[in-house]
Amino acid sequence: FAIDEFKKLEFVLAAEPSYNYEVVYDSIPNDALFSQQWGLNGTYGIDVESAWKFTNGYTNPPIKVGIFEKNVQDNHPDLKIIPGSFTPSSTASANHGTHVAGIIGAIGNNSIGVSGVSQVEIALLDSSHFAESLMWAYNNGIRVVNASFHYTNASTGLPSPANESHASAIRTFSNNGGILITSAGNRGSSPYGNTDNTPQFPAGYGDARNYPDIVNVLSVGALNRSGTRNSSSNYGINSVHIYAPGGAILSTFPESNWGTTVSNYTQVVKGYATASGTSMAAPHVTGVIALLLSINKNLTVTQLKNAILNSAENINIAIPDGSTQTVRKLNAYNAVKYVLANYSEDTLTLKYNTKSTSKSIDATSTFFNEKNYFLKMDVENAYEYDFTISSSCALEVTLYDSSFNKITASQTSTNNDATKTFSHYLSVGTYYLKTNYLNSSANGTINVSIIGESHT
Repeated sequence: FAIDEFKKLEFVLAAEPSYNYEVVYDSIPNDALFSQQWGLNGTYGIDVESAWKFTNGYTNPPIKVGIFEKNVQDNHPDLKIIPGSFTPSSTASANHGTHVAGIIGAIGNNSIGVSGVSQVEIALLDSSHFAESLMWAYNNGIRVVNASFHYTNASTGLPSPANESHASAIRTFSNNGGILITSAGNRGSSPYGNTDNTPQFPAGYGDARNYPDIVNVLSVGALNRSGTRNSSSNYGINSVHIYAPGGAILSTFPESNWGTTVSNYTQVVKGYATASGTSMAAPHVTGVIALLLSINKNLTVTQLKNAILNSAENINIAIPDGSTQTVRKLNAYNAVKYVLANYSEDTLTLKYNTKSTSKSIDATSTFFNEKNYFLKMDVENAYEYDFTISSSCALEVTLYDSSFNKITASQTSTNNDATKTFSHYLSVGTYYLKTNYLNSSANGTINVSIIGESHT
């Protein structure tokens, strides 16, 4: 009764019980081995935990990713594999493909194994039919393809030269909105490790010195947990665009191998193993591209590439001749913020007048971390603004500044948390408003009203 009486007083903004709260960090999935995935955390890896707060992992329709692999365990309980451009050979090893697939898209929040960078459907492509596979990819709605391989001469084992039909296929893939993520290669300590001098393909098609008209290829080098270049990783200022975690990476692995010794892989539990190399680094970038597409499926190749490269951290790596190079390190959180800041689909300009907008959440839509609506606000007039966010289901609302730091604003909740109201003074600049349903199965229309008015 005391609370009800307090609410009646005109100078009381809100009166609520003092609850005992349990803090739940919803960006960390419950996968059993997630704590061992150093490549995903914010201390050593790509900080995808922070990125997940702003991305729709499970989208409708789902983001599809292509991977050039000979085989994969398509019934692995932690993977979502869909038919690809060819039928894998039953005699081909599924080790490499299963490991790469898990880095990109192992199923998150299912209480088992690991979590991929993004929540996607994965289709196998055939490196023996490279051009045809890329054509199949864009004809089947695949915007991002992972190529953790390179072509070699069957007789010498050395990198094969460029293939113009492959280059042409990559250009066509680009024209259709496709981006190709490639491994830089693992000859780092040999004379062939500097791919500026000795390119390997398909990664070499991304070297603008030789292929200035190919803009959709990113070559990825490998880093250890310590931030150093993995000794096997190729390098090259012009030919390796970005580096990502590639040392002792934990991912999915064929369950049939449990109890056996498999070269280059260390099995942790049944269905999961660690491995190292640029083959493990490239899928981290591929997964982040998929995250960006979950924010805005209409991002262009240039926008995707800019988000990855322009948001990267600068680090120094040592190369075999004893010198150092300043290179880019993948940061998923920075890439997501770059897209939200530069390519947001929903943007409002705030002046003194009233602004209203809304977004409908379809009943069939599901979202990783239940993030449903993100709004960019450009404030042209510093003022006190009143916010009202409402829907038919309980909501959570967060206000951020231009650097994505949370702004504390005392909120009033009514209609069983389906309506949130608050006021806050906004200086000239950019702000962001994130709204999500508390129940992941909720659906409806989220309405946002922002009014600039004088306050006493």
